[in-house]
Amino acid sequence: MKKILSLVFIIVTCISLTSCGSSSEAGMRQENLSPTVNDILDEKTSESDSGSSPSAEPEKDTSEATSGGTASETGKIDIDLTVLNATMVYSQVYDMVVYPENYLGQTVKMNGQFAIYEGEERNYYACLIADATECCQQGIEFVLVGDPVYPDEYPELGTEITVAGVFDIYTEIMGGQEVRYIQLIDAKMLSPVM
Repeated sequence: MKKILSLVFIIVTCISLTSCGSSSEAGMRQENLSPTVNDILDEKTSESDSGSSPSAEPEKDTSEATSGGTASETGKIDIDLTVLNATMVYSQVYDMVVYPENYLGQTVKMNGQFAIYEGEERNYYACLIADATECCQQGIEFVLVGDPVYPDEYPELGTEITVAGVFDIYTEIMGGQEVRYIQLIDAKMLSPVM
């Protein structure tokens, strides 16, 4: 358990150290001074809706749509990372890590490499996303619906996967301090099909 928490702390620290901007900008959000990742995504989505860029239009997963239920049950995707280029995906995930409260309850669809950390108390499953130069990775932990058994009901490590789930924040105690983490809950593995 401590190893995964240490690993996550190291990853978050590395991301913070390699991010753009001065150290004074890293800790504060500049409201209304410059567009956020969401502003740019909304603008690009509007352009694709008006027909100027049909290939950028987000796909909606309706293969398992039902009447009612949570967003992952109805197939509604709020943030589709699978339709963005590598730079935008990395930027979007970074924004999700830094400002997680802005994404609570939204359904996120993403693809990347399957990774696992076998902790003392439980396993942590994640989808790792590389940046455009493939030198850095960010990942989002996910918890699949139905509590499948590892390794029988999961893909092999390093396999390219697509996952959709509801964005959530949870806390764990690390070194006597409460630490926040992000994850996709009620997640469904869209590929590879098991």
